[in-house]
Amino acid sequence: MSTGGLSVRALTADGMPSVALQWIEMQLPTVTPANAATPSVSTAAKHQANAANSAMTVNSTTNDFVRLVKTPLNLRSVLRPARSGKSTLMNLLAGSKTELFDTSSGATTFTKGVYIPTSIMTSPDFSSLEGEPVIDASDPNVKVSFVDTEG
Repeated sequence: MSTGGLSVRALTADGMPSVALQWIEMQLPTVTPANAATPSVSTAAKHQANAANSAMTVNSTTNDFVRLVKTPLNLRSVLRPARSGKSTLMNLLAGSKTELFDTSSGATTFTKGVYIPTSIMTSPDFSSLEGEPVIDASDPNVKVSFVDTEG
């Protein structure tokens, strides 16, 4: 199985540090509605304009944090449309008393780009939240964290 050129084995090799992934934060340009009155522009020109107006930044702090993890790290994410409760669900799954992921009740998207908190739990901790018995979590070296994405 491959993950963008890195094998799963390379990402979770025993005794080796985790591969630092490049966490990217993207800011996308505002999209003009299809029914808006705009001059005719080719699809290629639109893609070029979008690429020129987009900005990507790599968060060095997160990269440095991920590099410190020396055991397998399992990242969990929820993919759904904007404003469908992804951040809220991941806060519940993480069982945290304080929010790992900021949420808002407004109509505007809160999460921008891709976000991973600097909070990691062990597999036994993750499987026994709220006092439930541990379920198939025999390896305490396996770590779990969450990745929040823009909808």
